[in-house]
Amino acid sequence: MNTYCPECETELDQTTGVCPACRWDPYLIAPKPTKSPKFEGSISDRYRGTPYDSQWQVATAEGSPGISRARVFVITMMLGVGAFYGVILAVMGGD
Repeated sequence: MNTYCPECETELDQTTGVCPACRWDPYLIAPKPTKSPKFEGSISDRYRGTPYDSQWQVATAEGSPGISRARVFVITMMLGVGAFYGVILAVMGGD
């Protein structure tokens, strides 16, 4: 039975089972993976620099990150609600 090394795909030594190229040994106990610490940063930190970044990139000499889409959305919604309230007051106050 021909068995091959999972690391470098070289044929294993038939008597020992050890890879002659990279010295991979199937009988060595692999270390248990340690748990990675939970990410403590915010969502904006987590996605910074990726296509999912929530910052608008503004080409400035200082390299400022720009205006957040969420901030623009909140300001636009507040202005929209204020305008809607003003229209309702104008319509109701006209009688």
